[in-house]
Amino acid sequence: AGPPPTQPGDPEELWASLAAELAEGALVTCSRVDSGSAGTEGSPADAGRAHFVHTEGHTIGTGYPEHTGQQAPGMVNTGILRNAAYAVLLLREVHTKSGERVRLVRLRDTVSVVPQGQGGWSGRWGDADPVWEQDPGVAGQLRASAGSHLLVPCGPPSAGAPGRRPAMPLAEHAAAPRRHDGTFAMQFEDWLRVFSHVFVGRSLAAEGGWSRRLLHGRWTPRSCGGTPIPVKPGFSSPEGWARNPQCGLVVLGGGAATEGGEEGAGVELCACLQQPDARVRARSPFPFEDRLRELFLCVLRLDGPGQRLDAFDKRRVVRGGGVSLIS
Repeated sequence: AGPPPTQPGDPEELWASLAAELAEGALVTCSRVDSGSAGTEGSPADAGRAHFVHTEGHTIGTGYPEHTGQQAPGMVNTGILRNAAYAVLLLREVHTKSGERVRLVRLRDTVSVVPQGQGGWSGRWGDADPVWEQDPGVAGQLRASAGSHLLVPCGPPSAGAPGRRPAMPLAEHAAAPRRHDGTFAMQFEDWLRVFSHVFVGRSLAAEGGWSRRLLHGRWTPRSCGGTPIPVKPGFSSPEGWARNPQCGLVVLGGGAATEGGEEGAGVELCACLQQPDARVRARSPFPFEDRLRELFLCVLRLDGPGQRLDAFDKRRVVRGGGVSLIS
């Protein structure tokens, strides 16, 4: 659980807040979350205003609807998919030829389940909007660098795609300007009316009292010790479990017992395990060979620095009140 959602009643405040988060390198995504019918709505105004921003100190996971080759049942008549994540790449106020100032949001469909030319934002400043031909200089004002590995070009647009917007290649892909940049633009006021949720993922920075360590490693046939908890396949003996990779963590100034026998200040630990996901890998056929595997992380107390456990001992497991797990 993270901090309670904030209530941005003022669009100006929300614009400034999200722009500041993007400038600090946060990963910002948005979604139209619906729990009811998957039918279409009459207009973007029916979608309601974005009603809260949820901030968390950890990585964001997203889901997406199944694509069957036809218009996705979760797609509203605006071209925006329900219950799918869109990455917010850029918020910028641009200047048109007439001198008008327009606030635009540049987004990326992180799952691309709808073929190009068969979907996408269909409102103002969408790829098919004639305004791009009338004011082509706006596209140059929306150039940006990708802040996430998810923000990659989608490849050339489909034949016959009604694209009128000039290419807005991401900075790191400028050498291939003929490739579609995989993004689209919306007017901020329309974005507020269509999307219902915004998620902000911040790095655990030193300014907040965090220290970060990144360890590169992997399980191999010789280092896969399985789990000593007999609930699913992969069960092993306590001694076999010790073949798993082990990482020592020395806590200084917190968590240790004092002279009176009382524990000192607690230390918060956030551990993230990553694995390749074929669903976001180019040219990965369905059904995906690389399915998500269950990963097991266990925190145990040691007798001293440098110790390596030679067997699983459930008495060493950090239990209730000492650790919380977020899946």
